Amino acid sequence: MKMIKVMSKKLVRKALEMIRALAEDEEEEEDDEYDGEEGGEDAEGKEKKKDSEEKDEDAVDEKEEEREN
Repeated sequence: MKMIKVMSKKLVRKALEMIRALAEDEEEEEDDEYDGEEGGEDAEGKEKKKDSEEKDEDAVDEKEEEREN
Protein backbone atom coordinates (compact mmCIF):
# COMPACT_ATOMS: atom_id res chain seq x y z
CA MET A 1 0.00 0.00 0.00
CA LYS A 2 2.83 2.38 0.85
CA MET A 3 4.43 1.72 -2.52
CA ILE A 4 1.24 2.79 -4.31
CA LYS A 5 1.20 6.09 -2.39
CA VAL A 6 4.80 6.78 -3.32
CA MET A 7 4.13 5.98 -6.96
CA SER A 8 1.06 8.20 -7.07
CA LYS A 9 2.96 11.10 -5.51
CA LYS A 10 5.73 10.73 -8.07
CA LEU A 11 3.20 10.59 -10.90
CA VAL A 12 1.47 13.74 -9.64
CA ARG A 13 4.79 15.56 -9.38
CA LYS A 14 5.78 14.48 -12.87
CA ALA A 15 2.43 15.58 -14.28
CA LEU A 16 2.72 19.00 -12.61
CA GLU A 17 6.25 19.38 -13.94
CA MET A 18 5.07 18.59 -17.47
CA ILE A 19 2.20 21.06 -17.22
CA ARG A 20 4.58 23.79 -16.05
CA ALA A 21 6.94 23.04 -18.93
CA LEU A 22 4.09 23.29 -21.44
CA ALA A 23 2.97 26.59 -19.94
CA GLU A 24 6.51 28.00 -20.23
CA ASP A 25 6.74 26.90 -23.87
CA GLU A 26 3.43 28.62 -24.66
CA GLU A 27 4.59 31.82 -22.97
CA GLU A 28 7.80 31.80 -25.03
CA GLU A 29 5.84 31.31 -28.25
CA GLU A 30 3.50 34.16 -27.37
CA ASP A 31 6.45 36.40 -26.56
CA ASP A 32 8.00 35.60 -29.94
CA GLU A 33 4.75 36.45 -31.72
CA TYR A 34 4.40 39.77 -29.90
CA ASP A 35 8.04 40.68 -30.53
CA GLY A 36 7.45 40.44 -34.26
CA GLU A 37 4.33 42.59 -34.13
CA GLU A 38 5.76 45.27 -31.87
CA GLY A 39 8.93 45.56 -33.89
CA GLY A 40 6.88 46.64 -36.89
CA GLU A 41 8.69 44.22 -39.15
CA ASP A 42 6.59 41.80 -41.09
CA ALA A 43 7.85 38.82 -43.06
CA GLU A 44 8.46 40.94 -46.16
CA GLY A 45 10.50 43.46 -44.20
CA LYS A 46 12.68 40.71 -42.79
CA GLU A 47 13.23 39.23 -46.25
CA LYS A 48 14.23 42.61 -47.65
CA LYS A 49 16.65 43.10 -44.79
CA LYS A 50 18.23 39.69 -45.44
CA ASP A 51 18.50 40.41 -49.16
CA SER A 52 20.21 43.74 -48.58
CA GLU A 53 22.66 42.11 -46.13
CA GLU A 54 23.49 39.43 -48.70
CA LYS A 55 24.07 42.08 -51.37
CA ASP A 56 26.39 43.96 -49.02
CA GLU A 57 28.36 40.78 -48.36
CA ASP A 58 28.60 40.09 -52.10
CA ALA A 59 29.87 43.59 -52.73
CA VAL A 60 32.55 43.19 -50.07
CA ASP A 61 33.61 39.86 -51.56
CA GLU A 62 33.88 41.41 -55.02
CA LYS A 63 36.02 44.27 -53.73
CA GLU A 64 38.33 41.83 -51.98
CA GLU A 65 38.73 39.83 -55.19
CA GLU A 66 39.55 42.99 -57.13
CA ARG A 67 42.21 43.93 -54.58
CA GLU A 68 43.80 40.50 -54.84
CA ASN A 69 44.06 40.83 -58.62
